[in-house]
Amino acid sequence: MVRLTQLVKYLNEQLDSKKAEIAKLQTELATSKRSIAELKTTVAAAQATNEKLTTENNSLDQMVVEQTNKLNEGWFMAKPKKDLEQMGILSGGGFLKKKKFTPGAVSTSACVPVDTRTFTQVELNSKKKPVLLSQAPTSSYAFEEVEKGKWRLIITDTMSFWSLSKIVVIQLQ
Repeated sequence: MVRLTQLVKYLNEQLDSKKAEIAKLQTELATSKRSIAELKTTVAAAQATNEKLTTENNSLDQMVVEQTNKLNEGWFMAKPKKDLEQMGILSGGGFLKKKKFTPGAVSTSACVPVDTRTFTQVELNSKKKPVLLSQAPTSSYAFEEVEKGKWRLIITDTMSFWSLSKIVVIQLQ
């Protein structure tokens, strides 16, 4: 009987120990559920922030592309002398006087839009060598005769060529 009482006492102690361990584990479980919920909230907030930043980044990328295109926008016009005079781009002159080029009279709507980064050459129909009326360093371009009545404007240094003016006006002869 003594042994049986000791066994019951031992089993009761084990049961109390297990109950305490279960209570401890339940407390830890409640804490981890709270931690998991907090982590889910934090992850959701981080995802929302990430989506917002991605949208802003895409918007900024689009703005950069638009600004770059705008910065590299140029205009090209090649017309005979008579047409340039009618448009008011060439004026004055007279006996032994050269006609005067008026850059302010050039309307971009009458020009062909070009990308200054990629516009490096163009063929022109002109009996004689065309004349570049707009400002550009002479070392940045050349006229090359392709065949009789056809000339090619070759831009050798695009940065330098477009540095003085974004509008190119050529008088065909």
